[in-house]
Amino acid sequence: MKFQWTLEWCDSPSEKLNEECSCKNMIYNYKKITNDGHLYSETELVGKMVIIDKPHFFAGGLHTLGQISITDLKTKDVCFFESINP
Repeated sequence: MKFQWTLEWCDSPSEKLNEECSCKNMIYNYKKITNDGHLYSETELVGKMVIIDKPHFFAGGLHTLGQISITDLKTKDVCFFESINP
């Protein structure tokens, strides 16, 4: 079963708004992810993904209670995403 992820909030050292955080699109724009959560572009390490809570397959409603964080290694922005039913 696949889940969709939606941006919940962003923690930025430069106090950017959610819409301006550099990590908000990293969930869709990486080419490779390693078993330890490292996100790569074509050849460069760009971010780190951490599973905070796994999604629940049988959760009712829109939210499935899953949560991940993605850190942009250049800007140090951290984006928090929640899982939703497609």
